[in-house]
Amino acid sequence: MFRRVKCLLAAWCVLFLLTGTALAETPRYKLLLQVTEDSTDKLRIALNHAKHVQDTLGRENVAIELVAWGPGVRTLRYYTPLDDELKEMHHRGVRIVACEKSLYAAKLKRTDLIRTFNLATVPSGLAEIVVRQSEGWVYAAP
Repeated sequence: MFRRVKCLLAAWCVLFLLTGTALAETPRYKLLLQVTEDSTDKLRIALNHAKHVQDTLGRENVAIELVAWGPGVRTLRYYTPLDDELKEMHHRGVRIVACEKSLYAAKLKRTDLIRTFNLATVPSGLAEIVVRQSEGWVYAAP
């Protein structure tokens, strides 16, 4: 009997530790930013918004995703003047994604995009926004 209680207590402790760790790693806030214009000024504004939100709420408390779609995918070309800013925000945990349909429409390939970090792509930028909003992400368009 004592052995069974000891095993149950050990299992409960492991479950508590795993659940507590998972909850601690889940960000409290989720922000979705979009860039739909071929404008480095708009991209800079979006990156600044991401940085200010992280600084205000704490990096560990907020998940941020920046979606570039439509003409906005052109702002992520490898010769962008915002290369350093994009790299910094990527290292700060901001997920930066490009729309594959928009890349195709703009006649751009992945090799035409920024190379200083592994840029993610999604099949459809707008669909990504729809899915994220249904998951409770807050949406903003600078």
